[in-house]
Amino acid sequence: MRRWCVDRGDPLRVKFEGESLNNREPPDRKTDFADLEKALALFDMGHLTFPVDRNRSGADAFMTCAAPNEYVEISLEGQISACCRSQDVALGYATTVDNFCNVWLGNNYGKIRRSLRRDESGPYPLSNCLGCVKFFAPNEAGERRAVDYAKHDGDEPNRLHFDESDLLPIEVIQKEDGYCHITAFPLGISVDDFELWENDRPLGPAGCLHDDIRRNGGGRYHIGATSVYFSTSDRTDARRNGRTYSLRRTVKTILARESDHRDIKGFFEPAAGGGAPDSDAGG
Repeated sequence: MRRWCVDRGDPLRVKFEGESLNNREPPDRKTDFADLEKALALFDMGHLTFPVDRNRSGADAFMTCAAPNEYVEISLEGQISACCRSQDVALGYATTVDNFCNVWLGNNYGKIRRSLRRDESGPYPLSNCLGCVKFFAPNEAGERRAVDYAKHDGDEPNRLHFDESDLLPIEVIQKEDGYCHITAFPLGISVDDFELWENDRPLGPAGCLHDDIRRNGGGRYHIGATSVYFSTSDRTDARRNGRTYSLRRTVKTILARESDHRDIKGFFEPAAGGGAPDSDAGG
């Protein structure tokens, strides 16, 4: 990139991890601002988008890492990631304006942003942040840890939740051994709530030993806390057979959820004679 800048006469400003790669700094073509607030906003957005110890040049006054506030990574297929160092964790999709807003303004992004405030002490909800902060801003890392998604502790308040959807597409598939493939879900899966599908048909049997999947294939699979070991229905290579693979919520789980919803709704709806259930008629 340095050579590219030199060969082309530094036509634009190029930075890597905050360091300028230009031979000479390109002139700022924007010299006049119609509104002073725009100029101040431009200056305010000039923070480095990786963790920085406080009081260092380029540091945000309130955030150890300003990346989740100031930019977003969007892949070729629309997956949204918080930064370039967490592209293995898709927080959602930017395939429509509504989908993007649901992610950018959603609870998961909010938890990530809160965890990167200076003086926060709880576990990082995005596990990638732990090593990144320790490397770039060790004074800010302290003794903090990251949420352990292998435990699937639903009571952990800092945990990110992405498996609330009824369908989780499998997009990154690696060949493991024999007929076995593996895909990772870094934010954890509700193991008993999902089953594996190939196109529009369920695979199985589920809950197989890994050696059984490797040796026999035939649609066998095992869903773990953060990964899925699986084989295709006809022992072909899942990366090249042109089919889609996904985790879909089981009918049993969906019915249980709808039943709970009906029970809650019925509790708050007025009774046939008027008034809420168990209400005091004189109240």
